[in-house]
Amino acid sequence: MNPITDSNKIVRIGLTVLLLLLSVIAIIWILANPTGGIAGFSKVIIGLSVILSLTNPKMGLFFLVIQATYVDHMKRVGVYYGATSEQTVKEILIGPLITLAAINLGYLYRCIRGHYRLGKTGVILYILILIVTAGMFVGGFEGSSASLRLYNSTTIALYITLIPLCYGMFFHFDEWVKFVSLQALVAAPAAAWGIWQYYNGFSTMEWYYAETGLSSTHSAQMLMFADPRIFGWFGSASAYGCVGTLAIFSTWHAFSRKDHRFLYGLLAILYLACVIYSRQRSIALLFPISFIFAFLFRRKFTTLSAYASIAAIIIIATLNAQWLREEGLEKINSAIETDGRLGSTLNVDTFSDRLIGWERLSKADSWTIFGDVSYAAEVSNSEIIRDEERNHDIINKILIKYGAVGVLTTLMIAVTIFYFLHRAVLKAPSLQLRKDGAFILGIMIPSLILSFVGGSNYSTTPINMETWSIFAGVFIIAGSVLAAPQPPSLGNNENATQS
Repeated sequence: MNPITDSNKIVRIGLTVLLLLLSVIAIIWILANPTGGIAGFSKVIIGLSVILSLTNPKMGLFFLVIQATYVDHMKRVGVYYGATSEQTVKEILIGPLITLAAINLGYLYRCIRGHYRLGKTGVILYILILIVTAGMFVGGFEGSSASLRLYNSTTIALYITLIPLCYGMFFHFDEWVKFVSLQALVAAPAAAWGIWQYYNGFSTMEWYYAETGLSSTHSAQMLMFADPRIFGWFGSASAYGCVGTLAIFSTWHAFSRKDHRFLYGLLAILYLACVIYSRQRSIALLFPISFIFAFLFRRKFTTLSAYASIAAIIIIATLNAQWLREEGLEKINSAIETDGRLGSTLNVDTFSDRLIGWERLSKADSWTIFGDVSYAAEVSNSEIIRDEERNHDIINKILIKYGAVGVLTTLMIAVTIFYFLHRAVLKAPSLQLRKDGAFILGIMIPSLILSFVGGSNYSTTPINMETWSIFAGVFIIAGSVLAAPQPPSLGNNENATQS
């Protein structure tokens, strides 16, 4: 008899018995969970994800994609088949946040061990995230308790950490492409269900959850309108807006990457159909604009021209906001065909509320130096929101709270960050990386501008995951620029780039 072979058999038998024992304990825990079996199963998944994320943070990132994409559907199922309570919702929704926290801990530990990179870029990113978190906790989410402000600000900050995480763990751009490609693939069933909802209506479970009022935004979108917008398996109609970014990425993947072109071509068609059926104007507008910007951002001159055009359009639209709201939108609607699905997507009536905020920007008395604290408090505590108090856009929110100083400071920080990112893209060590970087900025810049002037969904899952994951790609390219021994000049000499 071989003692080594016998020892291995004993170890395998012991591990098998241990796994069976743990499985039995897990099943009992799930069945005995006071908020229902689905919430209990979610706790088991959270525990496994923490172990995975601490030991292998890169695999934790890929697991997060599945978890964050379907967490809202799990929440809906958990409430329907388990306890109808806020505790059920909390137990399920906390999953991706705990996973993200564990990924960060695992990543930082491995940085200390020298397995992943952190560097000055990673340190600066984490410092900026801490500053943003503190700023949101102190100045954001008016009327909320300290615990709720802490939860909201921490949630947003944790998803932003996807930028340093991707930068630190994906040494090659192709690794980043696989990570975002997985998001496009995983979300396909959840998005396709939205088309089913369009033709067949919402299920009993979906109506039941909306009527509980456990998610106020989703319940309002479902119950306040005779023809609610579709939301698929995501948390709300707003969260369904993630299909816009996925449509852009899938189209880019189908045309610019050599692997799985047919698959991502099909995904692009699916997500474009979802954009049309969703009847969301902003994401429909983002699709063509992103590719136009992606082309312009490949050159220094066209980049500057693009920003000059953006500034001119914003100034003209702000100065004419009142006319646009009272007459312009109606004339635009009459100029396009508004019948059918595509027409309902192109209808621009819903921009009226956003133009109210633009009108405020055109009034001199709105531009206080340090903000109108009393006015902000009055708006925050008011039960009735008057037209002049509506502020969907981030610029108006900053203007009301922090005045011209806050707006100018925000713009200066944004300009500084994007100056360095554009510079890194234009100095990319290969023409393909320059095109890839221009594509990412082509998505991010219009998205950020639309958020600043029209309202942001960056706190909504999985939009936040997709947004910051995609944005991280530019930092990976910037990392390759730092690593390149002789990057090309900032000019337009493509021959030098190709050599």
